[in-house]
Amino acid sequence: MKTATTLAAMAVLLAGFSSTATADQAVDAPIKKVTVYSDRAMITRTAELDLNAGEHTLLFENLPEGVLDASFRASANGVRSLTILGLSHRDTVRTENPQEKVAKLEHVINDVKTQKQQAILDRLEALNEQKKFLAAVSKGAGDEMSQEVARGGIDVAQWESAFRFIGKGMVQVNDSTRLFKATLDSTQRELDMLNRTLSDYRSPVSKTTKTVQVDVRLETAGHVQVNLEYVIPGASWTPMYDARLTAGNERVDLSYNAEISQHTGEDWKEVELTLSTASPSLGAGPGNFSPWYLASFTPPQSPSGMKGQITGRIVDAQTGEPIIGASVLLAGTKLGAQTDPDGNYALNGIAPGLYTLTIASVGYNTTKVTSVDVIPQRSIAVSPQLERMSKDLGVSVEVRAKQEIIDKFCTSSQTAITADVIKQPRVSSVDQ
Repeated sequence: MKTATTLAAMAVLLAGFSSTATADQAVDAPIKKVTVYSDRAMITRTAELDLNAGEHTLLFENLPEGVLDASFRASANGVRSLTILGLSHRDTVRTENPQEKVAKLEHVINDVKTQKQQAILDRLEALNEQKKFLAAVSKGAGDEMSQEVARGGIDVAQWESAFRFIGKGMVQVNDSTRLFKATLDSTQRELDMLNRTLSDYRSPVSKTTKTVQVDVRLETAGHVQVNLEYVIPGASWTPMYDARLTAGNERVDLSYNAEISQHTGEDWKEVELTLSTASPSLGAGPGNFSPWYLASFTPPQSPSGMKGQITGRIVDAQTGEPIIGASVLLAGTKLGAQTDPDGNYALNGIAPGLYTLTIASVGYNTTKVTSVDVIPQRSIAVSPQLERMSKDLGVSVEVRAKQEIIDKFCTSSQTAITADVIKQPRVSSVDQ
């Protein structure tokens, strides 16, 4: 019986790729499902693989740069004891080698010129000669008819048939000439477009893509299916209604359609498409539990083992309203939290040092607060205001922490002396 294992991992919490994987394998994972929301889309890619027993590192490469980092999800099913060990991502910058594309495009341009365009020119030349012939016949026939009129004898029916033949031939030639000239213009526009593309290909271009790594472990060899989901902006849909009055004017047939647009940088070919009116959340977790204690005991700690705390309140920069469910992540650690209904959060048990906070929420620009100095047994207040996301998706805001230190555990005045202060030459002993 096949088992399924699902992992929902936030890629921004991971600093690098897992070191447990024994082999890197780039997978072919075409898009299978697309769910389109009002301002974004959720993409599902599926890789079908036959894997040996052991640990494997699967790479989903060349994903669009605009994918929202906090939206990556991985799931897998297949043989027994199939386990997803981890998920992470990285940005990959590469310079595309245009030589192969240039050669293919030059071949296409040559085919259009030598076959399509030249064939049209040859046909137009033949039509022009045919038109000259009909004009000459028409002129000769006119001279001959004038001579018969002068002699007093003319066969009207014969000359009527002759001029009808000439006129019909001229009409056909003129119609064919106009048709082939229009085709020639269209072919020239096609060549112009191909030449512009060729010019672009001849200039090396640096392109940034995302690579997602999924580490899996199999106890036994077998066929597995690995799915990767992510959310990307640049897609939307709008409803369309079609009302038709029946022939008898007794009822109106109303049909409901949709118009979909996307410029995500991916091709949606033969996918299972779903339209949704929901608004997906990113980086949503189970939240923080509030335990009940029968008794509490805090073991004594040495000064080097004491921890600090970061707290704050996240609000909208324009309205001042609290932002619910915003993700607050501490770079370089696995610590993170989400804001409660009042916009408050707390990060506990932080080792002393300088840190960077990353705050993200749906509809807002990601904000980074740098130089947050955590001191043992102190609480640091960091409360940035988030700006709403503009049309330029992917914009991040960086803030340098300058807030005051708050010690909620202190009932009297205290002074913290750090190693940097002791190293200054104006004192000669610890007592001073």
